[in-house]
Amino acid sequence: MSRKNKKLPKNYYIYAYVRADGTPYYIGKGRGNRAWEIHKRNNGTVLTPTDSDRIIIMEQNLTEIGAFALERFYIRWHGRKIDNSGILHNLTDGGPGSDGYQHTPQAKIKCSKRIPWNKGLTRDDPRVAKYANSLIGIVRSQKTRHKISQSARKRTDDRTQTQETRQKRAESVKAWYVLNTKPKLTCLNCKNIFTSPSFSKHANKCYKNKPMKDPNK
Repeated sequence: MSRKNKKLPKNYYIYAYVRADGTPYYIGKGRGNRAWEIHKRNNGTVLTPTDSDRIIIMEQNLTEIGAFALERFYIRWHGRKIDNSGILHNLTDGGPGSDGYQHTPQAKIKCSKRIPWNKGLTRDDPRVAKYANSLIGIVRSQKTRHKISQSARKRTDDRTQTQETRQKRAESVKAWYVLNTKPKLTCLNCKNIFTSPSFSKHANKCYKNKPMKDPNK
């Protein structure tokens, strides 16, 4: 649907799609031919009325910020069906972004049945490597990093671990630390490599049972 034969509203504007009884069922912010374009959702529902007389321009000649503010005001005034607050079919509270968006029951069921793309894949899979490489160089804001940190911390706090599991994790971390951070020494007698804490204990046994070899020979 277009409005080529009529003059378009100036600058940004607020429009409403109304029912036969005159009550609005959708309110949006637009510019140019936006109000008369076909608004079709993923489930196939078309919001744009076939009768152009049921497209009402409520406010016009607005700045973008002013249009966002009025869009939010009118949506809150009439309320939304999805949260049982009113009569509009809007999925969000309006304004920039998607504040207040709520999935429909059908969308929630569809999402719950969706299988993650990486389920069952190992780290050696090229698709996993490709995804990991796509994340290299991404700079996240301080706010985003804080959200990720809080989310990870909550998952850790909610995770219940037995005393045995905690002990195993602690021993694993300790073993890694000793193996990767402690200096390594080579026994001149048996040529085996040891970390410094265990070398003295080994040397006492190794040199006692077998004479030390001269490293210059």
